[in-house]
Amino acid sequence: MIIATQSGIPVVAISGVKNSGKTTLLAHVIPLLKQKGLRVGVLKHDGHGFEPDREGTDSYRLSKAGSEVTVVFDSQRYMLVAQRPDTPVEDILEIFSGVDILLLEGFKNSAFQKIELIRSGVSRWPGLEHVIAICSDMHVEGESVPMFDLNDYEAIAEFLYLHTHMCK
Repeated sequence: MIIATQSGIPVVAISGVKNSGKTTLLAHVIPLLKQKGLRVGVLKHDGHGFEPDREGTDSYRLSKAGSEVTVVFDSQRYMLVAQRPDTPVEDILEIFSGVDILLLEGFKNSAFQKIELIRSGVSRWPGLEHVIAICSDMHVEGESVPMFDLNDYEAIAEFLYLHTHMCK
């Protein structure tokens, strides 16, 4: 069973070591989930301290001036930047109301259920908890979860789609 947010949105982490293909997999699976009628949200973890805006933009200047929350919007989208040290990820998840599934990029050491990416020459099986499926370009022995070819985006999207409906 996939963990859901407090508002009932299913959450699945796409986990793996650096360069295992997390972003590539998401970039291929998201359009397939959208074709199935799902509204998809993504939360990406950056463990390196990212700069949310480029120097010289108005929102960057306002954040640097001390704004704790800055929102930039137009008729098509909005971007939220909040200066809140040590915010629990569960609080951030609640921002995603209005989506049918929330995919997390990273979060390999979290309690969220995961699809683990294992790429030859890059990964090794870390034995993580909460793995609900494995995507790999090699055969992984002894696992009792569904296994997918790393490039079988249709099958991975179908797996996520079915699990999304199991949460409802």
